[in-house]
Amino acid sequence: LGTFAMADKTRSRLPLTGYSVHEAAWSPDSRRIALLATAEEGQQIYLFSYQPDAPNIISDMRQLTRSTSTYRQLSWTPDGEEIVVVARDAAIAQDDEGSSRGVSDLLALQPESAEVRVLTEHNLTIDSYACTPDGRALAIIATAEQPLHQVYLVTRHGNVGDHTLAVSPDLEYEAYASPTDGNELRMALPGPYRPQWDAAGQTLYFLTQGQQEQTTALTRLDIVWRAHKQLTQAKGLITYIALIPQYNQLVYVQRENDGSSGFYRIDLNQD
Repeated sequence: LGTFAMADKTRSRLPLTGYSVHEAAWSPDSRRIALLATAEEGQQIYLFSYQPDAPNIISDMRQLTRSTSTYRQLSWTPDGEEIVVVARDAAIAQDDEGSSRGVSDLLALQPESAEVRVLTEHNLTIDSYACTPDGRALAIIATAEQPLHQVYLVTRHGNVGDHTLAVSPDLEYEAYASPTDGNELRMALPGPYRPQWDAAGQTLYFLTQGQQEQTTALTRLDIVWRAHKQLTQAKGLITYIALIPQYNQLVYVQRENDGSSGFYRIDLNQD
């Protein structure tokens, strides 16, 4: 893990001896960095303060988790009050056909006290998520009892056990997750793919699975009215999307069936 200054083209490596860093997330105020790293206690989440005037000095390094869970997709809430991460432990659930599936939860960690809040009900297998711009809720792409990926809305606060709401049960197609771990294509894809919110937190852009294998379509979902529309045809595999709110455009990377890939954009004012 290091810092890079564009002005003088210099870089410095942060002194994280003994840590194998997997992910890093910068706080909204640019003063703290959360790390997902492996050290003596296995894979854990750490936090340290960042000093712009001394970027190669690590201060206030603290370990926030002490568990056997595995973590991924580390991020901060927009208000900077919590750190969000997907956690999977050793628990295994059985589906209706008797096959085992890993269960994961969405956790919110308080950076000062290290208090952990579980936002989901330990009944989902989560692939990706994205916070709303106001930080009050998150959209997650996950599977539940049925082996189909759907979109769920998860609130950050509220009654325990009453956080999760399925918002795409009436879709005629499956919400797309990503290629399986055993797929050779995964190594060549950017990621992780995350759904994208508009600035108002009312519209969600995500991917849906096409009828043919390895084809996806870009889909827009109005959270309040549950109205949805496919913005692209499922002719190739879209692997990455990003919303550019100041231009009201959405860009994406699409891999064609012949193996070539391209970078595209959609003007949302004209969709």
